[in-house]
Amino acid sequence: MKKLFIDANAFLCYLFRNKGWHEIQKILCNEQNTLYTSYGILNEVKFKLLYTAASGVSNKKYEIIKIIKKNVKLRKIVLKKYLKFFLEISQIITIMPLNTTVEKLSIGFSINHALLPTDASIVSLMKHHEINYLVTQDKDFKGIPGIQIIPV
Repeated sequence: MKKLFIDANAFLCYLFRNKGWHEIQKILCNEQNTLYTSYGILNEVKFKLLYTAASGVSNKKYEIIKIIKKNVKLRKIVLKKYLKFFLEISQIITIMPLNTTVEKLSIGFSINHALLPTDASIVSLMKHHEINYLVTQDKDFKGIPGIQIIPV
């Protein structure tokens, strides 16, 4: 049985039905896998769903943020879809919170491996919970000792 951490870009690939989404679906449905993610990752998924929905109107970040804040209908549509997704995956995935120990570890990974904060938190959670496999499209994890990437 493999313990796998699912990154935000894998969830987004699955939700948008991008190239590789079938592979992610197989991973999510494989009962031989024990799946993990974090609330931080799910917040990133929520934001990117909103951002993508609003980016059809503008390509300027500050304008997209304004659209998200002002457009109640857009928020309702996107977040209703997200909630359905969240309720489904929360049945099959352990969603881990960050804690003081993990946060301290993440600082070291940011400094020593040049990881951005969310990526450092992923590695810290994985190390703390002895998870060796990461489902991601992100190349920044390459070369992190003890982390095996399952590309999607």
